[in-house]
Amino acid sequence: MKLLWKILATSVSLAAFTFASQAFFENFDGTQPVYFSYGSGGNQKDFTHVSGFESPDEIGTSVLKLELDPDDGAGAWTGPNYTSHQTCHFGRYVARIKTASARGSEQPLAGAVVGFYTYYNDQYDDSGEKDLNQNGIADNSEIDFEWLIADPRLIYMTAYTDYDDENGPRKVNRIVNLATGEILSTTYATSWDDGVALTGEENMPETIPALTGYDASSRFYTYGFDWASDHIRWWIVNPENEQDTVTLWNYRGPKERITQRPASLMLNFWHTNDWPVETVPGSVESPRISFQTQFDWVRFIPESSEAIRKRKIPNGKQEASRFFDLQGRRVTGRQDRPSSAFYR
Repeated sequence: MKLLWKILATSVSLAAFTFASQAFFENFDGTQPVYFSYGSGGNQKDFTHVSGFESPDEIGTSVLKLELDPDDGAGAWTGPNYTSHQTCHFGRYVARIKTASARGSEQPLAGAVVGFYTYYNDQYDDSGEKDLNQNGIADNSEIDFEWLIADPRLIYMTAYTDYDDENGPRKVNRIVNLATGEILSTTYATSWDDGVALTGEENMPETIPALTGYDASSRFYTYGFDWASDHIRWWIVNPENEQDTVTLWNYRGPKERITQRPASLMLNFWHTNDWPVETVPGSVESPRISFQTQFDWVRFIPESSEAIRKRKIPNGKQEASRFFDLQGRRVTGRQDRPSSAFYR
């Protein structure tokens, strides 16, 4: 992560980042994203990152296409990375994504990670106060949605508060197989080992429904996480009706386990040589064939924003932007069901 931050700092001037949380919607229609900038420590081949790319899977949809370069090495910093121009804080984060997949391909053991997440580490920023929680470890503000392409039926959700090379991480993590509805693990860890199992409010919901046929690479799905000072809720828009949200994890643990620092919003795709997916042992091979991930759009709505309650959709109408609050409770006062557009 240290090298990743240095690369981002040199490829995109930190002075250009706005340290304020303002709502934005990035649709990747043009060749240059409006709210994100590219960076990578790999070979930086043009084909690995294309905005305004015509999706081969959905007619009329322009996307951000991220593709692995077989000549790039392993590590999050070597693949294509996109970082928001501003830092973001408490609020709702949403993205429509179609991941790559190695299942059924010529290389089923390819090791690669798709990421939709926030990131900040105070080791690489001298502009603010260090170690806000005073535990002697560098603050690492990070909330992750991740998929490993050897089995994109699994979703990895993680929230870090601290990380440095000497002390390791402080993080909570849940892994689910959404196709079967199985929760593989929900843990708190102070190292890269398995950690300890979480119970009670840190393990809610205790069960999740199976989404029949779920495979993150089979179609576009809309994912989101709601970040507040006292909880983080990860969710997916129910593909059966494109209206309801299915809560994957509503973490409500001790406040010291929930990051409080603003962070950049990031999208990436990279080769891993040491993180095999649980269901496919040995899935850490260097990619030898083409693998592509598509991001259709990304939205951020600050918790304090009026856009949390209302939004203007392109035709100028007013529509409820959230029929669910940051706690996942249905907003009262409106009984009509929204179209999928309200998540955008």
